[in-house]
Parts: sequence; structure tokens; C-alpha cells
Amino acid sequence: MLTDSKKTYRIIDVVEQHRNVLADAREDRKAAIRQFEGPRYAGRSDMDRKPLMMVQLAASGLTFVLAANRPQYLLTTRHPQMAYHAVSAELAMNDICDQQEHVSFYQELVASGMFGLGMRWMGLADPGTEDFHGMSAMPILKVVDFDDLVYDPEASRFDEAQLIGHRFYAVYDRLLENADQYDESLKRLKSRDDVRGQDERGEDYLRSDAQGNGSSAELLYPVVELWNIWDREKNLIWTVSLEQGLVLRKINYKGPARGPYDGLNLCPVLGNILPAAPIYNILDLDELANNLYNKAAIQAIRQKNLDVVENGDEDDAKKMMAANDGDAVPIKAGSSFKPYSSPGPAASNISMIGDAMDRFRYFMGNLDAVLGLDPAAETARGSAQVLGQAGARISFYRQQVNQVARHIGQDLLFWLQQDKSHNQELARPIPGINSAAVYDWRASQAPDLRRFVQVEPYSMQPVDPQQRLAGMMQIVDSILVPLAGPAMQQGVMPNVKGLIHEAARLSHLEDEEPNMVAYAPPPPPPAQGMPQQGPPPGKGSSGKPKGQYQHTYRSVRSSRGHDAQMAGQMMGQQPQQPGV
Repeated sequence: MLTDSKKTYRIIDVVEQHRNVLADAREDRKAAIRQFEGPRYAGRSDMDRKPLMMVQLAASGLTFVLAANRPQYLLTTRHPQMAYHAVSAELAMNDICDQQEHVSFYQELVASGMFGLGMRWMGLADPGTEDFHGMSAMPILKVVDFDDLVYDPEASRFDEAQLIGHRFYAVYDRLLENADQYDESLKRLKSRDDVRGQDERGEDYLRSDAQGNGSSAELLYPVVELWNIWDREKNLIWTVSLEQGLVLRKINYKGPARGPYDGLNLCPVLGNILPAAPIYNILDLDELANNLYNKAAIQAIRQKNLDVVENGDEDDAKKMMAANDGDAVPIKAGSSFKPYSSPGPAASNISMIGDAMDRFRYFMGNLDAVLGLDPAAETARGSAQVLGQAGARISFYRQQVNQVARHIGQDLLFWLQQDKSHNQELARPIPGINSAAVYDWRASQAPDLRRFVQVEPYSMQPVDPQQRLAGMMQIVDSILVPLAGPAMQQGVMPNVKGLIHEAARLSHLEDEEPNMVAYAPPPPPPAQGMPQQGPPPGKGSSGKPKGQYQHTYRSVRSSRGHDAQMAGQMMGQQPQQPGV
């Protein structure tokens, strides 16, 4: 229950002040996104033609380059006794990312970062639907649009902001179903039938652009506009209605220490949280190039080739115009026909358009080379050269995206250790461990994995089949061939048939494979009674397959034995391998 009205209602005043300070930044971002949308979006008629969609090409191209795939997570540790837990948690984290389809989230986050500050929110449930910090599921990731964002603009660094929050719309009836989680002021909350709103200056929200005609569509279920505000100092989550001046609840935040928000900052500005968006580098260039192109197009349309005559020779001119090609036309002697050509596009304008496109490539880090639009990138050697030239700027962007992905992975690891319901069997070969690996939430809680494990994201960039084939052949040339003898002694047999099939598939030669390779039946097994040297390939002394271990979230040992092992680990003792 909220008791101190003076303190609780101050949160509303502070949030409204911060929103007002950020109004100019929202307007600049809105103008940039409208250049991305172009004049054909949602029937817009207040924009000139844009034959050169440079902003759209840059934003969509860089989004693809930086977030073509969702990150795979690699968990490593310097503590041998924690290797078992690191591998198990890695499997669980990557499985969760697959289930939640994080690809679309990262693409939306990077696209938002192209136009300024990309902000992510992570929580256990959609706001306004159920307990914000229940322990019943893995967290949900969402991108917070800058229109819906508020933070402390006086802070010079993101981790110094006293408050961060975002707006959301909750179905009114669902709020009432969870009324026990809110203050009595919920009864005074009024619902609305649309979400087309206006900011502090009376301007429509960016989301209204898609509606085009300025009208507001009625919703199927009435909603309420609410804000969740994270108070860093008190570690509280406030839920408020700025429209109606109501504080609905405050609860203790029980998530990762970083908080539920994290920002993607592609172009940092010293002493400011708000970055200089990459797209802002080409807004003026985009406008200049399109103005020149439109002018050149008008000049080209007006260009004509004419024959002019002096007054008195009009009859001869009409005969010439009506004649067919190759006709002999009688005209009077001395008729004054003179060719005339009106000028077309000015050469200086065409040259300047080409210069603008060159500067666009420069500012975007040779984006056309990265996207394969450069003719030099058609060969493998040329591709390596152009990608090397394009590397510096885009590599920096990748570092910023990877940093956010790393933070998300660390927070996922936190929630994974808190989760008591996830119970899915996962398996993967683990070299060097000869027993069944078991993972459950108790094992991940003691000790805290985050103290001993490093989380690294990778594999977010696009990889085409030829790159996969090259990587596969590198493994063959660098590992399988040189180490063939020792590998066979350890029971590792190269799967030549599978290797050929995979190479044909990645080269798009599946139909030609039968014409290139004929597969004979395998040789018969040794006759009964013939001696064999050591265990069969791929098996240990026990006869069980090596390298195949089952991971599960269910415990298969007694709690007493489990607790004893964990206590020994915390004291630095080497753990006894399960099943031994």
C-alpha cells in the first residue's frame, strides 16, 4: 500500500520533467525515421519524391550486417570444477534463445540504435499482466521505442541515471483481474479505446504514421496507458499513470543488478547518455542527393529536340511533320529549317550526385562492399579486400552490439539460476568427461555461476553456404588430416561419406553427387573369434559410447550427495564425477 503521498507523487513530477527535456531528441528522431519511410509510406503526400533511398538502404543494410542471426552463447571458466556447470548452462541458455526467437528482437534493437538510443527491457512477464517478479518463467525481451522511453537526462552515463522507465498499454480488464497487486487508486483509473496519443508538444506519436489519414482506430479491448519506472537508488519498480496522475504500485526489484534496462549506443557522445545516431551522418547527404536527382529528372523530362523555322515557312514545317520516314517532301527553295535541342540534365548536377553517393559509401563504411553490391566483391580475393576496407567502422558497431548481447547473456544466466520450472532434456558431447552430466536449478544456485563463468556471444553476422563450406574444409585440412593417426587411436573416425554429402549440399550440387561418388557397402565385421586390439572404436572400457552425455534439469542423485559435492567444490576440491 502507498502511504506517503508527497514522496510517491514526486515520481510523477520528475518523470514529466524528464520527458519534456527529451522532447527535442524525439522530434529529431521522428524526422530521421520519416526519411527512412519515404514518401510512399502509408499514403503520405507531404514529402518530395526520394528516388535515392539512402537512409533506408543504410539502416536496413547495417541491421542485416549486425544482426543477421541471434547470438550463440559460449560459457567458459578458468575453474575446472565449474566446467560441467558451464557447459550445461550454455546448452540451456541457447535453447531458451531459440525458443523465444531472439533474432527478431536483435534486429529491432539494432534498427532502433541506427536512429539513436536502442533500449531493451527484460522482465519475467509482460507489464500489467501478472506479478512482475514471479519465478514461473524465463524472462521476456522487448525493445523500448524512444517515443515510449524516459530516463534521467542529467546523467552523463547510463549506469548513473537515477531512473529509467517506459510506457506500455495494458488491457483494462486484465488489470482488474490482478487488482490485489495494485493500490486502491486502480479504481480511479479510466480506460481508453485507442492508443493514438500526442506528446508534450501536441505532436502525434511516431506509431501514428502508419494510420496515414490522421484518424484513430478503435480497439477491441479498452486499454490504459501506464509507465513502469525503475528507481535505481531505492531499487524499486513504480507503476504510474502520467495522464491521470496516479501511482498504482511500487515493488522491490529482484532482478539482475544491472536493472531491467540496457542501452545500445552505436555512436557515443562524451558526457551524454544520448548517442549521435549513425543515420544522422547521412541525413543532409540524403536530402542533397535526392534534391539534385529530382532536379536532374525534371531537366531530363523537359529536354526536347526540335526543328525551328522562320515565320512564313509554317506550311513547309507542317509537311515535314506529317511526312513518313523516307518520304520525299516538296518544299519551297530557301526554307529556314534549323535544328534546336533544349538542354537536358546539367553535367555538374550529375557529377555532384555521383560525389554524394561516394560520400555515402564513405560514411557508411563501404556498406555496398559488405552487402555484396561492390563488383570487386564477386571474387573471394576481392571480397577479402573490400571487407578489410569496410572493417573499422562496422567492427566498432559490432562491438557495441556484442556488449549488449553479453549483458543479456549474463542476465539470462541470472534468471536461469532462479528458474524452478524449466525442465527440458538437453544433450551434447563433452570431451574429457566420462559420465552422465546432470543439470538442475539447485546445482546452478550454489555456487553462483556468474562469479566463475565468462559469457561471450558470437555468430550474429550472416554466414553464406560458401563460408560454411570453407570453414568445414579448414577443419578437415587443419585438424582431421594432420591428426588422423592419433584420432583413430582414440576412436575418432572421420565420416567421409557425411563430409562429401555436406560439401555437395553447401555447393548446391546435391543432384550431381550420385554422378561424382559411388558408395560401396561397408566391409563385413571381423569373423567371430578373431582378436581385437582394445575396445571398439568410439567406445570406452565400459562399452558405452564416448562423448554422448545426457543433460537434464532433473536431479538423479540424492540431495545429501549433491550438497556434499557442492560443499567440496566451494572449498576448492575436485568434484567426483557423477556415475563413477
